[in-house]
Amino acid sequence: MKIIYIFTLMTLIVSTSTQAYSSKLWGNLNYGMSVSDVRKIYPDSKFLNIPEVMGAPTEKNPCRNILKLDSFKVAGYDFESRFCFRENKLIQVLLEIKGKPNADDGLIAVERVQGALLNEYGDPSSEKYNNYGAPMRGYEKLSRCQHRILKWKKSEDLMITLVFMVVTEDLINLNIVYQNSNDIGFRNR
Repeated sequence: MKIIYIFTLMTLIVSTSTQAYSSKLWGNLNYGMSVSDVRKIYPDSKFLNIPEVMGAPTEKNPCRNILKLDSFKVAGYDFESRFCFRENKLIQVLLEIKGKPNADDGLIAVERVQGALLNEYGDPSSEKYNNYGAPMRGYEKLSRCQHRILKWKKSEDLMITLVFMVVTEDLINLNIVYQNSNDIGFRNR
């Protein structure tokens, strides 16, 4: 009887730990991995000097960007990867374009990166294009896409989001976010 109880308990523990790592997040990473697990897969990852806190200031248990990978290529562009953890569990990977291209180069970059994501994941489940205010002088061609968000829901729990925003004529933001859509801190974003 004691042996059956121990075997049942061990089976439960193994299935619970496997379940925590079963959700694919990005590359070879799974939702819920520990910092040390991520470092084993990406030994070149570095600890941030000051971890960045993500989420609302009122959030009781915010996510923290603890690790980064300096270079990862997407569609020929160099991105920095940041790994976000909550309670030592990986919940999000953020890819941010390096070099902060100007608006013209940024528009080319977003088209290429968006094309690569479309090839990889198919049509997005949602698209949003916004123009906040009048187009900047000389940048009228950006009038429909000064702000672009595309989302792919790849499984019950994986959400991939491409975010492009023209900040000024000389600065754009281009990010790709891989997150577990069931994580309470990122629901409804």
